[in-house]
Amino acid sequence: MSTEKRKLSIHDVWLLFMNLFTMKLVVMDLLSNIRSSYLYTSKDLSRIAKEIGIDNILRKLFRFKNIDGFEALGEWANEWYRKISSGNFSLDALRILDFDLDMTISSIINMLSKYEIFLPKLEILDPEKVRKGVHGLLSIDEIDWLTKLELEGINEACRALIFDCPTAAEMLLARVGESVLRRIYQSVIGKPVERKTWGAILDELEEYYKGKWPTVLSLIEYLKDERNRLMHPEKMPTKKEAEETLILIIRVIKEARRHFKKQK
Repeated sequence: MSTEKRKLSIHDVWLLFMNLFTMKLVVMDLLSNIRSSYLYTSKDLSRIAKEIGIDNILRKLFRFKNIDGFEALGEWANEWYRKISSGNFSLDALRILDFDLDMTISSIINMLSKYEIFLPKLEILDPEKVRKGVHGLLSIDEIDWLTKLELEGINEACRALIFDCPTAAEMLLARVGESVLRRIYQSVIGKPVERKTWGAILDELEEYYKGKWPTVLSLIEYLKDERNRLMHPEKMPTKKEAEETLILIIRVIKEARRHFKKQK
C-alpha cells in the first residue's frame, strides 16, 4: 500500500538543510583527510562512512520521498544509502557524493523559492535587500565583475538566509570567497591556482606583496578563518553570523573590483 504524500512544512525545511549541510561538512572533512585511494578499499570507506554517520543522514533524507515535490530527493538518498551499505563506496564515489551534494543543495534552494510567502526576520541586514540578492547588495558594475558561480552563490545564500538556514548560507558564501581569491591569485601571480589550499594561496600572495597587501586580502584571510569554523559540525552558525559573513563577502567583492581587472 502506497504512503499518502504530505505537504512540506517549515520544520521539514529546517530538517532538510540541517541534514544536507551536516553531511556536506562530514564529507568535506573526510575528503580532506584521505590523501590516496591506494590506502583505502571500498569496504574501508563504506565502514568509515557508517561510523561517521553518513548512512544515518541518508536514511533521514529518504523520508522526504513522502513529501509532495521531494520524491526525487528521497530516491537520491536511497541510492547513496544502498551504495554505502553494499560496501561499494570508493574514493571516486565519495568525490561524486561531494559534488552531488552541491548540486542537490543548489537545486533545493532554487525550488524552495516558490514557497517564499513571508518577510524574513534578519538580525542585521535589510530583508528587502537580501530578498533581491546581488541586485539589492551590489552595483551593476560590481555584479558584472562576478563570475556565474559567484553570482549564483550569493543569490542562493540570500535565499538560504530568507529560509532561516544560516549553515547553508555560510557554505555558499565560503565558496564565493574562495572563487574570488583564486581569481585574484591568477591575476597577480599570472598562473593557474591548481589544487592549492586557501592558506597556500594567501602565503604566496603575502610573499608577493611582502606584507603590504591590499585590504581585500586581509578580508579574505578573515573569511578563511570563518570557513575553518564551519569545518567543525559540532558548532552550527547562527543567523547573525551568516549575515556577518554575507556583509564580509560584499566588502570583499567591492574591494576586489576596485583593485583587480575583470577576469571570467
